[in-house]
Amino acid sequence: MKRMALAGVVFGMMGVSAPRAEPGDLPQYTIKQSSPGLGSHIKRPIIQAGSLPPDKRHAELSAEEKASLKAQYEHLGEGDEPPYPAEGQMAIFLSLRRAHEDSGLQHKGAVLAYVKVDPSGKPVSVSVSQSPDPDITEVLVTALMAQSYKPALCNGGACTMEFPFRAELTGPEERTITSMNRASGLSTRPPQ
Repeated sequence: MKRMALAGVVFGMMGVSAPRAEPGDLPQYTIKQSSPGLGSHIKRPIIQAGSLPPDKRHAELSAEEKASLKAQYEHLGEGDEPPYPAEGQMAIFLSLRRAHEDSGLQHKGAVLAYVKVDPSGKPVSVSVSQSPDPDITEVLVTALMAQSYKPALCNGGACTMEFPFRAELTGPEERTITSMNRASGLSTRPPQ
C-alpha cells in the first residue's frame, strides 16, 4: 500500500479535505464535522467520501476522475458517460453529515445507494443496498431524489442509467469519544 503524504488540501468552509496522493493515485476525500467536538478545536473527519471531489460537477472532473467514475460500470462504450449529480455530490454529503451528526455519530458503516436517472436527468427511484440506520437511509434517499443529474450518454444520446452513491460513515476515534464523554460527565462503560 502506498503511503499518503501528510500535507492536505482543504476545500473552503465546507469541511472537506483530501490528503495529497502518490503520483497516479486519486486522493480520498473526507467530510469533516460541522463543528469541533467538545473540548477540541479540530473538526474531525466523519465521512469517507471516496475519490471524486464532492464539490465538482462532472465537467469539472479531471480525466483521471472521470475514468475512475466510468470504471464503476461494466458495459460502457468509448463515448458513453454515466449520470452524475448536476451540481456535484456536495449537497448529498452535507445532508448525510447533518443526519450523521444528529444521530450523535453512533451509526457507523457503509452507505451504498443506486439512483435511477432518466434521459432528462431526473431521478426516478433510489435503491439502497447498504445503510447503518433507517434514519440515515431516509435522509439519503431524500437527498438523492432532490438532485438533478447530468444524464447518462449511451451511443451518443441521453439514456436511463443508475448512478451509484457510496460513502463510509465514520466518526471520532474511540479515544476522542471517551475524552468527550469524560469531559461531559457521561460514562462509556455499562453499569456493573
